[in-house]
Formats: sequence, structure tokens, C-alpha cells
Amino acid sequence: MGFKRWKVLSLAGALVLGYAVSSQAVEIKVSDETFGEIGANLKIWYLNADELEKRGDYTKNEFYVGNMRFYAKGQISKLVQFYGEIDSGTNRNTELSEAGINLAFVPEFQIRAGQIRVPFSRYQLTDDYAQIIPSGVAWTGSKFISSTLDPQEVLPSNPYAFSPKNDGKADVGAVVHGSIEKGMFRYALGIFNEDRIGKANKNFEYAVRVEFTPTMFGFKPEGDSITGIVKDTYLGAKDVLTIGLGYDYEKVLDRNVLGKGLTRKSWTVDALVEKKCGLWVPNLQLGYISMNDSHFKDISNLKKGDTDAWYVQAQLLYDQMVGFGKPALALRYDDVEADDDLKVRRWGVVLNYYLKGEAARISLGFDNVSYKDNAKDILKEDGLEDKLTNWYLYFQTKF
Repeated sequence: MGFKRWKVLSLAGALVLGYAVSSQAVEIKVSDETFGEIGANLKIWYLNADELEKRGDYTKNEFYVGNMRFYAKGQISKLVQFYGEIDSGTNRNTELSEAGINLAFVPEFQIRAGQIRVPFSRYQLTDDYAQIIPSGVAWTGSKFISSTLDPQEVLPSNPYAFSPKNDGKADVGAVVHGSIEKGMFRYALGIFNEDRIGKANKNFEYAVRVEFTPTMFGFKPEGDSITGIVKDTYLGAKDVLTIGLGYDYEKVLDRNVLGKGLTRKSWTVDALVEKKCGLWVPNLQLGYISMNDSHFKDISNLKKGDTDAWYVQAQLLYDQMVGFGKPALALRYDDVEADDDLKVRRWGVVLNYYLKGEAARISLGFDNVSYKDNAKDILKEDGLEDKLTNWYLYFQTKF
């Protein structure tokens, strides 16, 4: 039998072996040092959206494919690691979500480069397929929250989105990161392309994040060293307690556009704790984000405005099979304010049913969004409702 045929059979055997030992991906092993995995993730939604316009009593009632993701991850050697994700969904072209190369010199010093997560807030580092609230922070039907890339709007910027890529989580750049004292301390220093209106890529965006985990009390550190990604919940697989601090600096508007430039300076603090207690796994996450000079609150005199946000999120998982899976009740509250006169309140409640962890999951939930003060007046002028309640049924698989 020729060498090429042996090579094909060896690869097929590696694929079969990888599938047998992994429930969520196909693993390919070339040697003890060179290996990888490939897989596909899927999100299916049924959405019943509340009345979006006063005129016409319009509501939305539909099924749709929210996301289909193909991914690959592995290492060429102990030093060189890689990963990548390609996304597609309803009314969306196939696009690159993330792609990076990580040079793992030592745990304390590594370099990640590519289209990668911006190390600022916990939201930006959270796995899209490991969110307790599957709707995330994308409030369907909300006109109030503006894009960070359009500061000319007299509306607050989205405090969770710092990039036009991957729902504001990723951008093109490089990050120096590391783990100290076996994960007790973790740091990330990032430099990214600047998304400045008027003169894009003229300079850089800078992001810094540090995290602390009290490992001396039995808590485990978080984060995939290749991707930098964390999860909302580990479903009782390990006890976690992470406290994070972040800072981000970026010029978002060139002076030549309106006669005055805009430089956004942001900082954040957040924390996650999850600990298995017998048959129960309680989870709590808190966070605060402050954005200085995030937009112009008065376009006539170019008066700059700020945006602040805080949130609380929790889940209680019953870590026993009930029927086909494990049930959990989750909730989230968001408060976003700009210049003390534009306010958004959001409640999200979800019943999660984990058929096989995050690999197979069904969720039933709703988001209630209300607008206050000047935000309410802006929506009324456009004939839009100031309160929305959206119900959804969500299906997720990871392979």
C-alpha cells in the first residue's frame, strides 16, 4: 500500500478516534505536540416581539436561525497555537468572527494576535454559546442604544460594544497576556486598530484588563489561554470567583468631521462567583461600566456626553436530571444612563434546560425593556413604544 494511502487512512483513523473521545468536536491528532479540533455550533430562535410602532400595531412573530458557527482550534507545537470561527445567520453573509494565533512562551507571558477579543469588560470575553441569558445585551426592537461607531447621534453609546465585529466583542490587533501564581492573577494588554470615523486606522485603540481569583480558597482560574474566552457559567464543573478591572482608550471621531474630535475613555469593574452546593449551583455576576466622552449629547454646540451602565445577573441550577436534562432559572437586570436624562431599564428572565450542558440546551425567556426621561420623549416623537416585552424560545447545540 502506497505512502499516500497510508496517510489518508491515518487521518481518517485520527478523525474517528477524535470523534469517539470528544462529545463536542472532532479531534485530529498528528502527534503528541500537533493536534486540533473542528466543530459546528448552532442557535435557533422563536421570537415573539412586542409592539414596535404605535401606528399599525406591528408585532413580530417568527422562527429564525440566529447563528451557525464553524470553528477550528489547536496547536502546531507547544509554542504555536491557533483558532478561528466563521459565522452565518438569517439575513447575514458568512463572515469571519474570530481568528488568532497565540504564542505560548510561558504561562506568565504569551502573545495573541489576529481578529480577537478586546480585553476590557467581562461581556467582551464571554463565550457566545455560554451565556446564561441567550439574548445577551442585544435588546430586540431597541432604537435607543446607539452604536459606539456613531457618536454624532444624540443617544448614549452601547456600553457593551467596542468594535464593529462579533457583536462588539472582537477587533483586529494583538494582546500580551499571562497567568501568574497558577492563575491567581491574570493580565491582558491589548492594542487594536482604531475605528475612528473620518480617519480609520490612523492610530490605535488600547485596552487593559487584570483579574484576580482567590485560588487559596479552592476557586479555579478562568479563561482559555489560546482565545482568552470565559463563560457565564461552568454548570458546577468547577468553583469560580473572578474579580476583573478593565480600561479602554480610543479616538472614535476625527476632528475634521464635525470640527471637534471625540476620544472615548472607559473603565469597568466586574465579578463572577459560582460554587456548587450539594444539588444546587448558584451563580452571581455583577458589573459596572463608565464611558467618558462616549457621544455628543447636543450636536448644535458639540457638547460631549458620558454613558454609564451597571448590571446584575444570576442563575440557580438544579444539578440533577429532571426528565431529559437539568433545569435552571436565570435573570438579568441592566441599567444604562446617559447624561442623567436618557435612561434604559431592562429585565430578562429565562428558564434554561441543559440537555447536555451547553452542548444541547433549550431556553424559554423574555426581555422587558423600558425607556425613561428624555429617551421616552425621543421614542414618542418617532411614534415608537417606550416599553417592550419580547418572548423567545431558544435552541442551542455545540459539536
